[in-house]
Amino acid sequence: MSVPVMWLCAAALLLAAEVLTPGGVIMIFFAFGALAMAGIARCVPGLAVAWQLLLFSGLSVASLATLRPVLMRRLGARRTAYSVFDLKGKTAVVVARIVPPESGRVELDGSEWKAVANQPLDPGTVVTVVGHENVTLTVQSKE
Repeated sequence: MSVPVMWLCAAALLLAAEVLTPGGVIMIFFAFGALAMAGIARCVPGLAVAWQLLLFSGLSVASLATLRPVLMRRLGARRTAYSVFDLKGKTAVVVARIVPPESGRVELDGSEWKAVANQPLDPGTVVTVVGHENVTLTVQSKE
């Protein structure tokens, strides 16, 4: 298999990873880097592997830094607070039963979080975030 074809295969795998993984829009920019490397490897057939990897890394990071903000604006993506420090007082919905002292899961702004409570909570229960320990939310029922 020729080097340009290997870079094209890498680009295809990275695109598949983008489609199969939720959120983010990150892997596509590494696919762009791999596509660019396929072209470079075709034009410069004897390029050392170390230089190929260095160029791939640089091209991928450059495309991520320059194109991602533009793409996210075009897609109308909204920023969601993912820091636990910003979540206190927010409303969430239990998606996996919480039975103290075991944790469950809640959905908040389209993201799932590990959560604990001081009472059993069934899926569908609307809760309020009252605190956190690391990235585990502490919630209580709104009822």
